[in-house]
Formats: sequence, C-alpha cells, structure tokens
Amino acid sequence: MRYLTYFIFCCWLTVQVQGHGRLLEPPSRSSMWRFGYDTPRNYDDNELFCGGIYIIKVTIDLTANHLGYFEFRICPNNNTKKIVGQSCLDKYPLQLADGSGTRFHVESRYLGLTDIKLRLPKDLTCSQCVLQWEYRGENNWGLCSNGMQKLGCGPQETFRSCADVAIHQTIKN
Repeated sequence: MRYLTYFIFCCWLTVQVQGHGRLLEPPSRSSMWRFGYDTPRNYDDNELFCGGIYIIKVTIDLTANHLGYFEFRICPNNNTKKIVGQSCLDKYPLQLADGSGTRFHVESRYLGLTDIKLRLPKDLTCSQCVLQWEYRGENNWGLCSNGMQKLGCGPQETFRSCADVAIHQTIKN
C-alpha cells in the first residue's frame, strides 16, 4: 500500500508540458488583432497548423517548448483573394542567415521571444507574398525509420502560421 501511495504522489508531482508558439514579426494573419488591426480575434493563434536587403528578422513567441525545429517558406502570391498552395510555399524555403540550412532547431531553453534571421531568395519581389512559419515538435516518442524507437521519431505535432509581406526592389541612387 505504501508503494501505491508513493506512486500516486509521484504522478501528482509530474509536470505536463504543452508546446505552442506564434509568429509575431511580421504578425501572422491570426495575430494581427493583437496589434490593433481590425481582424477576427483568434485566441488560438499560438497553436495553428497553418527593402534592399536579403536578410530579414522574424520573431517567434514560443509559449511552450516541444523541442523540434522551425522552418520558413515564402510564396509570391500577389493576390490576397487567391489561396496559396503548399506547393508554391515549398518552392521557396528560406535559408537561415548563418548558412546552416533551413531548420532552426529549438533547444530546451527556448521559451518566449526568439529572433531568427532568414535569407530571402535573391531577386524575389512581390506586392503580396505569404510567409509561412512551421513548427515541428519532437517531444513525442515514436518509431524511427531504422526501426528503433525514441523521442522525436514517428508522427509529431506540427503548427503553422502565415503572414502577408511585400518585397520590393532596391532603388539605386
């Protein structure tokens, strides 16, 4: 009986972690109301599944950490009434400015605001591009492609958010 009481006590002490985050800079469509825009309020904007320089800064508000990684894509849409397909976004993956690839790996210490520098595709201009942030968590246990089981393998939660941005050509003096 003492072991059962001890087990129940240990379960009570266990902390539950839920990972979520939102794209703040530039503000995603679902978060624009937080900055005073007259857009529908989306209180779940932290858990969605959707000039002259080539380096941009984005700010992510990670409200709970699921480990994993962030990826960013962009699609030159030029029509706010036209739905953007994932195939267009997949054509333009954004590289991290430091040249380390397309994945920003989320370390366990990350929580709150995180600034990330990205490199825009050279010569890409648009009056309306859709910038996509994707967060793939890696905190669930699953089956890896090599048959082993470990944290981060198998199906994982994925969150997505999009923002509308414009990219204009540099005017040389």
